Amino acid sequence: MPLLPSTGFLDAASMGRLTAQLPTLQDVPGTSPWDAEALLQWLCGPAPSSGGAHAARFVLGVWRPNIDWSLVARAFTYVGVDRAGRFDLVAACGTWDREHVACISRWLEAPRQTPPTAPPAMGSDEEEDQRRRRARWPSDGREAMAALASSLPALAGLTGVTPWDQEAVLTWLCSAEGPSGDVAHAARFLLTLWNSRTEWREAAGEMGLPVPGRASRFDLFDALQVWGTADAKPVRAWVEAQFWP
Repeated sequence: MPLLPSTGFLDAASMGRLTAQLPTLQDVPGTSPWDAEALLQWLCGPAPSSGGAHAARFVLGVWRPNIDWSLVARAFTYVGVDRAGRFDLVAACGTWDREHVACISRWLEAPRQTPPTAPPAMGSDEEEDQRRRRARWPSDGREAMAALASSLPALAGLTGVTPWDQEAVLTWLCSAEGPSGDVAHAARFLLTLWNSRTEWREAAGEMGLPVPGRASRFDLFDALQVWGTADAKPVRAWVEAQFWP
């Protein structure tokens, strides 16, 4: 069963609870009470930090995952419409502190469940985070990618998963026949994580692959539209114990 409902994951009251768990959204317009338009205006203004912008894009995606908020911002003639793009999980996790990461990890566990009034106390420190990472993933980047890829149910038995081979994954992702939606999203997640600076569509074009457009950047909310709980679980495991190949 896909995790994505037809409108949004949470109602307005629950959205207020979710934003309360994100430090960069404290006292931000539109968070309490919840007002998506006011938050969008703040996001497109001069105030947001990088972490705050990621947080705003995250909660706007939770509220209405199928909306292109940059188009809404353009309709309102806001200045910083580029900041209202899609939420980028990998980029956000590379910027956020532990409180923000803990918030999205809890949300991924139960996307449609009302968040607690107050988040649980952070029970670990940086050293414990490192121990968790070492316990979960191999220290070698390619081996860690293979471990993560093999934990994604949609990728079972596919070329390039174990051992990890990004060119092999890119090749079948952009092949003429193409993979199913759940497989494609899993591949995009891995490629985005493997090298978040690479424009994989351009790389696929340079390789002469038939459908380079399939190698778009991973979009969490698009993925949750077709993924079930088992598909999302490995992504949450990476969020909780991030490695960067």
